[in-house]
Amino acid sequence: MNNQKGLLEVEFTIKLSYLESLSGLVGPLQTRYAAAGLLCSVRSVQKNTTHNGGECKSWELNGIAFQKFVEGTSGSVQQFKTYLSDQTRVTSMDKLEYWFDGKKGVTESQVKEKFKQMMYNGTTLTTQGTAVFNAIWGNSALRGNLFPETVGLNANDLSNIKPSILGKFQTNVSSITNGFYDFIKVK
Repeated sequence: MNNQKGLLEVEFTIKLSYLESLSGLVGPLQTRYAAAGLLCSVRSVQKNTTHNGGECKSWELNGIAFQKFVEGTSGSVQQFKTYLSDQTRVTSMDKLEYWFDGKKGVTESQVKEKFKQMMYNGTTLTTQGTAVFNAIWGNSALRGNLFPETVGLNANDLSNIKPSILGKFQTNVSSITNGFYDFIKVK
């Protein structure tokens, strides 16, 4: 630990199979990670901030992992939706961090673009994008943080406002410069 000018530096190691078990994933994907013993180091340099959802990926830009993610056929898409739906740990997007290994030749903009492609096809939300929205919609704390106009509404009013909020979400995910993607980090 290093305490300098109010910053607390903490280094920790996360075993990917453990993170996947938190998200409820089981089976071949988890077994493969566990068998490979993949470990990932994450460095957090923030004081008095709690990040309750974190993920570390070591994917190559044009590799199969990103391809399957964009297609929505990988377990990582379900894992992402599981994090977003966790009402106790992810109450705002700043509680979520996805770290990508820059040594694999990826930049933050490229990773954000892959997430965008998974959720938005250039004109409308993809099936996975709608599923991501529904995960957020089901997490009342995260929904209220991202869309404050929904706070305090009853079920009927929420149902009435949902189509306009879906449109707002589509606008948000259609641009990688939008703050929605700030949970993505490359180191």
